[in-house]
Amino acid sequence: MYQFSVLAGLCFGIWPLIMKRSGLNPQLAAVMLALLTLLTCLPFLSRANASPSEFWKLGAIFAVAAGLINGVGQIILQRLIGAAEEADVSHALIIVVLAQIATTAIGGRLLYGDPLTLKKGAGIILALIAAKLLTGR
Repeated sequence: MYQFSVLAGLCFGIWPLIMKRSGLNPQLAAVMLALLTLLTCLPFLSRANASPSEFWKLGAIFAVAAGLINGVGQIILQRLIGAAEEADVSHALIIVVLAQIATTAIGGRLLYGDPLTLKKGAGIILALIAAKLLTGR
């Protein structure tokens, strides 16, 4: 499981660097990323044993909300990537990733009752320290 986490992290760390090189404006970059992500995922849909009726159940509302939020995040992220100087791309991405980690840990506690252990609390604090050290801000 951890090797897939590392592999996913590498993919999520690499694609913004490649997209920055494209020079596309933020909106076009977000659309291209979403479209090509969809095309990449489509072949795996048949393996998911998902029926069309399953999509229209209550879960679809949450999927739509998640997609809309992700779309807004993608446009903001693409704007950050496009506007950043070469050295600042890593700074922006570090802050985005650390904010994502903290949001997931806190949101998991609030929405699903995940335990907010001392280790997780320390991790959030250390993430903030890491952001300060890695970005120099």
